[in-house]
Amino acid sequence: MNRLFKLLAVCFLFSSCTNKQKQLANEKNILGDWVTVNNTHGGLQPPLFLMPGYTFYANHTCDYKSGYYRYIPGQVHFYDQNESPGKTIYLGSMSEFKITDDSLKIFNPGTGKWNSFKIIRLSSDSLKLENKDEITVYNHLLPVKYKSMQFDEIIISTSECLGPCPISNTIINSEGAILFNGISFTSQKGLFTCNIPKEQYQRLQDNFCKSNIDSLKTNYTAGFTDGQKITATFVKDGKIYKTITDYGGKGPILFEWATVPVSYLYQSVPLKKINFPFFAQDSTNFISTKLRNGNKILDLKLSESFLLFDYLRNGKSSNTLFKERFNFRVYYYRDADTFYSLSTDGRYYKFIVKGKPVTIDIGFNFYDVNAKNWVWRKADKYD
Repeated sequence: MNRLFKLLAVCFLFSSCTNKQKQLANEKNILGDWVTVNNTHGGLQPPLFLMPGYTFYANHTCDYKSGYYRYIPGQVHFYDQNESPGKTIYLGSMSEFKITDDSLKIFNPGTGKWNSFKIIRLSSDSLKLENKDEITVYNHLLPVKYKSMQFDEIIISTSECLGPCPISNTIINSEGAILFNGISFTSQKGLFTCNIPKEQYQRLQDNFCKSNIDSLKTNYTAGFTDGQKITATFVKDGKIYKTITDYGGKGPILFEWATVPVSYLYQSVPLKKINFPFFAQDSTNFISTKLRNGNKILDLKLSESFLLFDYLRNGKSSNTLFKERFNFRVYYYRDADTFYSLSTDGRYYKFIVKGKPVTIDIGFNFYDVNAKNWVWRKADKYD
């Protein structure tokens, strides 16, 4: 009997040591960045079509790249100006995790509960999890070597979609100043300013740098309709360094992940509401702009349009006479008509406000400085 007891004790100790070694190995192997390889992009939970992934840290915290959300529904009637759209509340991306034997648990701030996953496989380069009979496979992203760059400003704009996609514009500069324009499906609507520490700006900027901006294409497009378009403009030395358009979440993973915390930054900072410029009092649904020269059209991207809007916002009234080079057209959310009859030479912009001309001087020629980034097209009947 004594011998049997000793044998059972040895087996228990051996099993405990084995389980402990397995847990330690799992806790070591899970550290770093992981991205799904079999995600189906299901549902309409914002951000739409963003490739899920995690970063696991040694202190048992984790970063869920898609972020956690709480959606407050509204009464939406598409193309109805009296709609009451819902709101998407971003709860951040950071959470906690714990590993016991072959189980991974991650706390979900949205539900206030722990999500449990069975670890089917966990090695230094592969992770396979099971949750409610659904199996998800992740690949381990190797540490990225990237060129650290310093931008003057980063502008992120998000478009509408067939669903509750937040429509907004955000500018954040290297000093930490923020300009936010909430248009629809956002928890704040209107024009706002705020400031964040420079260190926080640096972290947000580094997220984009990790995607190796120089190597990115300027346009990524999914093969379906009614999706959301995200555009990002990077300004360096007073010029547009690059603009990237990502329709339907087809951009590189690291780039997509970097856009989320900027798009929802406004929900975690003390916003101060400001008025729209006197020459654009009704531009609360400001979306995009076009330049026209004869039968040629230049479509500014959403983020480029908002950058120009900010230059105009900070411009000064002027009596200077200028030679008009382009017609300047402004478009608004769910309104395809031009709100003002505008003209410009790239530096001076003439608005017609209450029947009278008003000229705004932005201090430099926005077109000439950035022309190399743009391609004109032939006008069509919709222009």
